[in-house]
Parts: sequence; C-alpha cells; structure tokens
Amino acid sequence: MLDRLLNLPLLPWAFTRWVISKYMLIRDRHFSWEGRYVLLAGLFVALMALDVQGTRVYVIWSIFFGAFFVSLHAKIFYRFPVTLTRHIPRVASVESPLTYRVGVKNLSTKPLYELHIREEGLPRFVRHVHERGVVTMVDALGPEEQTTVRLSLNFQRRGVYELPALRAERFCPLGIMRSGKAFPGNNQVIVFPTWYPIERVRLSAANVHQPGGVPLASTVGESMEFIGLREYRSGDQIKHISWKAWARLGKPAVREFQSEYFKRVALVMDTHSDNPEGRRDEFEAAVSACASLAHHFEEHEYIIDLFAAGKELYYMQAGRGLGGLDSILEVLALVEPSRHEPFPKIDTPLRDLLSRLSALVLVTTDWQKRHEDFYQSLEGHVPQFKPVVVRQGKPTKDPAATVDNPEIAAVIDAKKLSEELIVL
Repeated sequence: MLDRLLNLPLLPWAFTRWVISKYMLIRDRHFSWEGRYVLLAGLFVALMALDVQGTRVYVIWSIFFGAFFVSLHAKIFYRFPVTLTRHIPRVASVESPLTYRVGVKNLSTKPLYELHIREEGLPRFVRHVHERGVVTMVDALGPEEQTTVRLSLNFQRRGVYELPALRAERFCPLGIMRSGKAFPGNNQVIVFPTWYPIERVRLSAANVHQPGGVPLASTVGESMEFIGLREYRSGDQIKHISWKAWARLGKPAVREFQSEYFKRVALVMDTHSDNPEGRRDEFEAAVSACASLAHHFEEHEYIIDLFAAGKELYYMQAGRGLGGLDSILEVLALVEPSRHEPFPKIDTPLRDLLSRLSALVLVTTDWQKRHEDFYQSLEGHVPQFKPVVVRQGKPTKDPAATVDNPEIAAVIDAKKLSEELIVL
C-alpha cells in the first residue's frame, strides 16, 4: 500500500517520501509477512491493555511481547556467512520480465537451509515478479558449496535504473523476523520502450543521392563505386569474388562496393509537453510509436536519423550498417518530456541533412501552431513530411489540414496504439 502512495502526487514533500521509504526498507528487511500482521495485532492489543486495573488483556500483550523479544534476540545471533554475485543483462524491455542469474556461495563449514535471495531497495517502477516477498529460495547449501538461482524483475516504465543491492536472508525462529545481509553491487539496466509491429507506412520515399556515400553503410555489389576488398563471408555472391586476390592472399576475398543512393528518413521525436506528468501516458505511447517506426524503417533498409531534444539534444544515426535498432531504443529509453521547446535545438543539425532526406516523420502528442511553423519552415526542402500524432482524443488542430499530402498524416489513439500502428 505504501509503495503505491509513493507514486501519487498527493505526497509532494521530499521529507515525507523519505520517511515512508525508510520505513518500508526497515519493514521489508526485518519482518516477514506473517510478522507484520503479528506486529499490528500486538500494537492493537497493547492499546487495549493500557487499563491494567479494569482488564487482563495485558496478559495477551505479554505473549506478543515475549514472541517479539525472543525473535529479536534470535535475529542478533542468527548470522550466516554467504556471498552473492549478480549476473544481469544490460538491457530489458517494459513489461517483459527480466530473468537473470545470481551466484550463491556458502562460506562456512556448516550447511545452510532455506536461504532466501531477493533484490533490496528497488527503485520506483521496478517490482519482483514473485509475490509476497518470497522471491527465490535455496533449500539446502552444503559447506563451501556454491549454486545459481534465478530472479525475475518487471520494469513498469522505460528508463535507466540502478539496482543497489542483493540480499540473502533466513527466517528466525517463530518466523516473525528475518536475519540477513545486503551485498551492495550497483548494476545499471537500460529499459527499452515497447515497440509494436507495423505492416505498412503510408510513405512513398525514394532513394536519394548521398554524396560520397555514407560512412560504414557499404554493401556488396550495389553500385559500380569500388571501395576495396575484404574477406569472404558466408552468403556473399560468387560473382564478386576476386580470384586474383584469392591467389595472392591464399584465402577467398570479395570486391566491396559502396552505394551512394539510399532511402533516408529523419525521425523527429517531439518531447515538448505543457504538463509533463499529467499527460505521461500519451508521451510514453508516442515514444513507443517512435520505436515502432524505427524498427519498421530498419527492416526496410532505411538510413535513420533520430532527433529528440528537451534539456539535451539526442541524435542517433542507424540502419544499413550504421547501428542496429538497439542504438535507437537506447536513446529513446533516455528521452523525457520537457517544457523546453525542442525545434530550435533540432533546426541546425536537421537542415544540414535536408538535401539528403527521402522523408521526415514527426512524432508528437499534439498538433499546435508551433508544429505548423515547423512544417512551414521545412516546406519545399524535404520530399515528404509525415506527422504522427499520438493522443487520447482529438489534437488541438488537424494535421491533415496543414501538410501538403493529408493522406499520410496520422492521428493515433494512445489507448489503441498496437492496433492502429499496423497500418500507419
């Protein structure tokens, strides 16, 4: 219950949040689920037992107190030497459970039984997949024996998260309290936004000449612009094998060519929001739409220039050997809604690419006058301009009434994102 209160805007005070978080840490670290209920019952009985002259409820309270007194002393002396090592991937996806390995080693000469392993101090929007704090358990671990267990985390929002510590613990006698040890080990996990498959994008983009080609975006045999030789790789066409180089080097080599004509799209993510937290769901849906478009363009061998700006300008080039989808998803994992106007920051680097673009796709959560001004500043400089508005309800203005080709303008319901992205 209290972990939900931390996410509500009803508690804006940092001190209140700090007190609740510390209470939750102490509660989770020292008490079992059953122990929490026993503690609440003991406090209730204690209130009833204040009148020791008129009631004998204090006898029941004494039983509760005795149980906690025994458990507290057992906790102090209930130590066990063990070490934990986390082996976790660097990336994860929203709402897709991340399962990873944890190495457990018994450092003592005595066996350990019923050892519980879990993450401690998880940040907001990160939860254990297992319920009621029972994450994973080692039934028995022999003297100086080591084993591997698996933990699973669920990330409810994209972003970069720090996992502060692992914790090993055992229940003390009576099962009210638990004793354990935390193992600090900061691991950073980048959580990618969710993306959905797109069957078709209404965009008639054509190949555009890239003077001198694009660095590293080279293929075999797509033009007569020879750039060199390289070792043969499985799947290369036999007609491109250089027999003279093979005879000279003693191993197969192929001629490599650089294409100077590509489909190239600028994917612009509008991060501006007048109410960053109030319309958070719409912004997250827009980021997912941007990730979905990036995946579609990569599959169709576009060169993708991703632009996103708020307090900082993010720029990433990917596709056709320049970088995979993961590079774009990593940038989109960092993007946050901002009150800063993004278009002035994007303007200069974007204009340097206009002559080489096949199309520009703008993903935003609304269509206002500033979007019209942005479109008009680019009108005539880019072959195709496609606005994609992701929103709950109608936008402030209709983007189809602004752009030259209204058929390619798209307004998507944020609640039906996966359905309406199929044909965009």
